[in-house]
Amino acid sequence: MPEFKEAKGFIDEILAIREKVHYIFGNKSLKDYRHFFAKPNFSRPNFELVADILYWLAQKYDPQSDISDDINEEKDRVEFMRTVVNLFAVKARIKLNAKKLYQADSEAVAEILKITSVLYKICELGARLYDAVAREPDLRKVRLQALEFLDGMNGVSDGNDQAYIESCIKTIIQQQDENTREMTKYVANMEHEQRQLEEKLKKKSAELERSEKRYRNLVTVKPAFMEEYERLEQELASLQETYVNKYRNLDYL
Repeated sequence: MPEFKEAKGFIDEILAIREKVHYIFGNKSLKDYRHFFAKPNFSRPNFELVADILYWLAQKYDPQSDISDDINEEKDRVEFMRTVVNLFAVKARIKLNAKKLYQADSEAVAEILKITSVLYKICELGARLYDAVAREPDLRKVRLQALEFLDGMNGVSDGNDQAYIESCIKTIIQQQDENTREMTKYVANMEHEQRQLEEKLKKKSAELERSEKRYRNLVTVKPAFMEEYERLEQELASLQETYVNKYRNLDYL
């Protein structure tokens, strides 16, 4: 089976990458390296730490890479960053922002996490493909048995097997038709309930709008008895003042 061999060759390449990822991280999870990315380490630019992490990742990913760890001068730092970005772009297809890495702050951490995230995704993909390849012999056996059964049907004279299969297929089709009808009915009921809820919501919204309008009118309109109330209030205040004055006078006398 040429197609299977070709697919297996591709999977072997993925598994090789998976092994490289395991080698890079020493079979540890990213949380074991969390101390590298602690916020205090990047409260201000820390180019030396960023360079150490990038150099470590680059050497682990490709030990044959020719990357100098000399970052004493500006031109050396620029060359270092250019080489690392080019390495991961060409060999790992990871696009990094050299400017953010050079800033060596929290944005640089986000760029570094691009590398670790992609590598772990490759690792997970390799594991899934490996599991799929491991199940291939059993699946192939089942496929061959099914093909042999179907090929044998052509030589059956009484047609019992074919009739049985046709009956099973018809039963499945009937079940699917019934499921489709039930689902259509369910959807129709849901749409009906939705329309009812929308009508109720529309009515409640109209009632709320009317109530708010009535409330605004009550706030702005002065009641009919308010003028008399204010007049009586003024008279009461005058009478109170008169009473107090007379009481004081009597007390003085």
